[in-house]
Amino acid sequence: MLLKIVKHFPPRLKANKICRCFYWAVMEYIEIPLRGSFCSLRGWLYYVHHGYKLEKFKDIHKGQRCFIIGNGPSILQQDLTKLKDEITFVVNWFVLHEQYDEINPTYYCVGDPAYFSVSDTNIHFHQLLFEKTRKAVKFFPLFFRSFVDRHDLYVGHQVFYLHSLYKRVWKTGSMSLDITKAVYTGHNVIIDYCLHLAFYMGFSEVYLLGCDCDFKEDEAPDFSKAHFYPQELAGELPPQIDDLEKQQTLVFNTVNIFRKSYSVAKETFEKQGRKIYNAGIGGKLEVLERVNYDELF
Repeated sequence: MLLKIVKHFPPRLKANKICRCFYWAVMEYIEIPLRGSFCSLRGWLYYVHHGYKLEKFKDIHKGQRCFIIGNGPSILQQDLTKLKDEITFVVNWFVLHEQYDEINPTYYCVGDPAYFSVSDTNIHFHQLLFEKTRKAVKFFPLFFRSFVDRHDLYVGHQVFYLHSLYKRVWKTGSMSLDITKAVYTGHNVIIDYCLHLAFYMGFSEVYLLGCDCDFKEDEAPDFSKAHFYPQELAGELPPQIDDLEKQQTLVFNTVNIFRKSYSVAKETFEKQGRKIYNAGIGGKLEVLERVNYDELF
């Protein structure tokens, strides 16, 4: 709050020594402690109302393996029906995959805010999820619970809510080890939700598919080819940036964040003798050890 107010101060006031000392005193002894207390209170309230329900998942799959399927185009080159007897996580628009029913995913995570607003595309999305994913346990962001309740979505489905704390995985170098309190952000539903859940559930081996991380960093990104499905089925494309240099910078920064976050997840698992592998085809996610998908069965 204080930072927002200071932005409107005249330059002379900002440069005044007494004002600067007063500012830092307020920040150090009032605003920062209050902000920390507020976060702690918010985390406690989350646990009381929602987080405690997640305790049932603690080490529920200890020592087992799972497959986390991203929506990258590379999954079109892999036979996903091999996963029909495996524990699987899927995300966002995976419901569009033609082999969805054969795979019968175990867990379904949706994290993008774009899915929780009223539009024709989102109505279609939620209808599909309601009709096809009844057996999958779902995880949504806590701040979209009111949207789900307000529109009477997923009645009869198993739905759990995760508290996304804006503690950035790639900056802090850590993941949340207790999802009943919060999950940390890596700006990627695979990292934010799936890997946090897989760790908490006790999986010893995690295999990623379709996490391609291969936007071309030396030219304008083609968002229409970012997923396995035709983009028109999932609504409008992200807004394009006319400046090619800005596009390249945006893509580079985003992919760099993903790679750093995956590295943190890898270290988190390995500290407990557990592993994350890249079982996908192609792509540029090289921070994880690659394995041959077909040889896992």
